Amino acid sequence: HLIDKPVRKGKKMMSTRALALGAAVVLAFAAATAHAQRCGEQGSGMECPNNLCCSQYGYCGMGGDYCGNGCQNGACYTSKRCGTQAAGATCPNNHCCSQYGHCGFGEEYCGAGCQGGPCRANIKCGSQAGGKLCPNNLCCSQWGYCGLGSEFCSNGCQSGACSSSKPCGKDNGGRVCTNIVSGAIVASARATVVQAARAAAATLSSPTLSPPTPSFSESDLAMAVLQQQIIRGSLIATYGFPSVTFSSTSP
Repeated sequence: HLIDKPVRKGKKMMSTRALALGAAVVLAFAAATAHAQRCGEQGSGMECPNNLCCSQYGYCGMGGDYCGNGCQNGACYTSKRCGTQAAGATCPNNHCCSQYGHCGFGEEYCGAGCQGGPCRANIKCGSQAGGKLCPNNLCCSQWGYCGLGSEFCSNGCQSGACSSSKPCGKDNGGRVCTNIVSGAIVASARATVVQAARAAAATLSSPTLSPPTPSFSESDLAMAVLQQQIIRGSLIATYGFPSVTFSSTSP
């Protein structure tokens, strides 16, 4: 009996520790998922982070569906003239100035004849440029140029927000659906979860009791939650689901 008491105490301590750590991670996950909230009129006037475009339907992203017709805020395409057609005026938000003097993103703006901004001929990347990455999570095409759209982000895309037809989610080995949520959101989620896990572990550590080391690491815990965040944010941003939940057995 004298031996049983410390053992039960240790189990109780571990149970309390696990519950508190789990609660801390849940709070961190909730904070991270705030990035997937609606924007514009549908989101009580909220603006998108990192100057992403808020589409006419109230979701954050980049490309014509978000920055084109109906774009509410962020780096929206504009009718502003630029280049030689506008006395050398430049485009806002680091957009390309097309050969016809209009601001925007995509092949028609950043391709042949582009007058200014991140023209595809101006920014080399990938294996053709020593492994250089594109700025702002732009896609690096198979030919080694930065941009957005199918010609950059589909077949042969080397890095950035590449399109992918690979299956993902818990029914496909827990593979993460990458590059649908911006890199900034991923980095923020990772930092938030890891910080919460460390804080919980430090707060609950006992100077008189050394419970067994958990079988998981902080990075394992952070990445498990991060995978859920990426998949959840992807579904909300892409399909407009009002909410997505995961069971306790989800990776």
